[in-house]
Amino acid sequence: MRWVRRTSTLPVAIAGTFRWWMWLGVGTSLIMLAGTGASSGPTTECPPVDVPVILDAVRYESAEFNDLQSELCGKVDLIYTVNPQNGDLHAFTAKERFNEWAAKKGLPAFDDAAIEGGMGPILTRDGDTIVCAPTDSAEECQSRVDQEDATKSQSNVEPLQVCPPPSSYYSKNWEHNNCGGWSLWVAPRTSIADLRNVGGYNWNDRISSVQAATGVYYESVFEHINFKGDVFVAWAGYTYPDLRAYGWNDRGSSLKTVGG
Repeated sequence: MRWVRRTSTLPVAIAGTFRWWMWLGVGTSLIMLAGTGASSGPTTECPPVDVPVILDAVRYESAEFNDLQSELCGKVDLIYTVNPQNGDLHAFTAKERFNEWAAKKGLPAFDDAAIEGGMGPILTRDGDTIVCAPTDSAEECQSRVDQEDATKSQSNVEPLQVCPPPSSYYSKNWEHNNCGGWSLWVAPRTSIADLRNVGGYNWNDRISSVQAATGVYYESVFEHINFKGDVFVAWAGYTYPDLRAYGWNDRGSSLKTVGG
């Protein structure tokens, strides 16, 4: 589906969105409004975006989307992602719409029900937090970290390259933009339901850069604990050095790596 440029005024756009829900019928409308799952509970804040957003195949400039988002905030859980083909920011009001778009792009489907694995041992060093795979022992995990360090020392990083190349195994998250500060490494098929305490470190509302490993399908970052609220999907092998433009700076409270 190609996106179309919306020329109507914002109130008309909002009305059109809700008319679409009503056309689906009451039962289906409630499912769509539920989105990824969690409007009730924690207080929801919807930070503004700095770039245009394609919402359910309709393109909005950043100011238009921010006004629309103020109407939807806390009512609809959106799935955000960046098109790996052209860098456009997309948002979807339901996973069915996300999955339809992803299938056309040859990308994996979003599955909010499959909470994979939980966590294995947690290693810490110099402020970095490493969440091991649920199937790994601490010794196996340490071996993987040593291998990662050896690979990193052998890689050729350009002088002006702010972020390291993606790992084949660990998805990485940093506390500052441009992959700066302490980092949170997450093994494949691992889920962290509450970032407030990960091995004694508080990673809640702290992630500013995301890099998904090449060996997973994607990493998904949720705005609330227990995988609730809006979600940002980071595709395998891609780096997002500055989440501020997408309204996702210091916003994640739980995350999981899917596939691998």
